[in-house]
Amino acid sequence: MLFGIILLGILSLMLGGFNVLWGLGLSGVGGLSWLTGLFFSDNVQSWGGNAFGAGL
Repeated sequence: MLFGIILLGILSLMLGGFNVLWGLGLSGVGGLSWLTGLFFSDNVQSWGGNAFGAGL
């Protein structure tokens, strides 16, 4: 019984650490995506909507 509780505690700590790393990775990817969208939205506005539509 005691071994199971210790095992659950260790697994909780390990998975909690993985969860923190996973969250940091996702926030980094989300931030890069946001910056890319911000950059290209300025370019699309400078091109004009019709030119962008014709390019598609």
